[in-house]
Amino acid sequence: LVTVVTFPNMHMRSTLCGTAARALARASAASTHRQQIIPVTMGGLNIGSRGRLPAAAATARQMSAKAQFDGEIAQIYGDFFSQLTPSWEAMLVAVDRVNAGGFGRPKSKKVDKHLQRVLDVASGPGQPAMLIAQKYRSAVVESTDVAPDMVSQAAVSVAAAGLGDRVTCSVLNMNDMSRIEPSSVDLVTVSFGLMFTDDLPLALSQIHRVLKPNGVLAATVWLEMPLMGATMQTMTAVLGQAPPPPAINPMELADRSKLDGPLKESGFVLLDDTTGTIDFDMGPQETAWRMGTLTVNAKLKELDAAGTHGDVWARVKAAYGDATKNWIVDGRVKAPPSSYRLIVAKRR
Repeated sequence: LVTVVTFPNMHMRSTLCGTAARALARASAASTHRQQIIPVTMGGLNIGSRGRLPAAAATARQMSAKAQFDGEIAQIYGDFFSQLTPSWEAMLVAVDRVNAGGFGRPKSKKVDKHLQRVLDVASGPGQPAMLIAQKYRSAVVESTDVAPDMVSQAAVSVAAAGLGDRVTCSVLNMNDMSRIEPSSVDLVTVSFGLMFTDDLPLALSQIHRVLKPNGVLAATVWLEMPLMGATMQTMTAVLGQAPPPPAINPMELADRSKLDGPLKESGFVLLDDTTGTIDFDMGPQETAWRMGTLTVNAKLKELDAAGTHGDVWARVKAAYGDATKNWIVDGRVKAPPSSYRLIVAKRR
């Protein structure tokens, strides 16, 4: 059992030291019934650097993301999330490429020497925060997410990897980073997370505020994702009509201008812009629908509770099977490649 303890301010936040981390890893491996306490920090009011509360819709969107990725869904998302490893590795290669001379400092052969503090936003169950900590040995990394269950999973993973002395895990809303000191972070990473906010300019302004001068933002967003087509086909079959856009839409920033404009307006200079692909294995044919309907799980639960659409889960399973019947390889559902965009930008 993992319990998330929230503290009202950063001064009350404690971290998992090396000894505690190793103990937690052993406890997790042994599957004991002891309660594990994971210290995390909870952000305060959702007030941005422009001195105003963000729109109610943005706050609702963040809460929707939190609700949809808590509990059992967090575990399924973790299985999906692990398949993003190639994109995390590409992100670090790109960061090294644009910072070959060090993070705003004189040229050096060891970029690691200059990277002191990293903030990983929308880190889910702990990546790429852990990969960053393993690559940049001198850096202190904070893994953050809006969903406490995700933060709990990240904390357990960090402890098991023996990284508890350099990686902390905390709850953070990307639209409110007020607890983080201005100009205090060398690198901010956001792996497929910028589409989670209804106020992208606000989120980018928050990232800009916490970065040091010449600090770097590295982020990935989806360009094409066949998985979403299968999800929408499934929802259409269940609803009997085309569904409205999901609260969490992975394709929100597929139009490059939707990211490029706010980046420039928030004070960033784009340094590197590349693309890549991910081949998703959705799992065995019988259970692939669970992973394939992650982004609409909350809506499906509502329909099931309402009792207005028959046996919702049976219909979902059948519809998803039909939508992905041409993706089956050796009894597993393997989706066509999804393409993503990787950008690296510098704070002006």
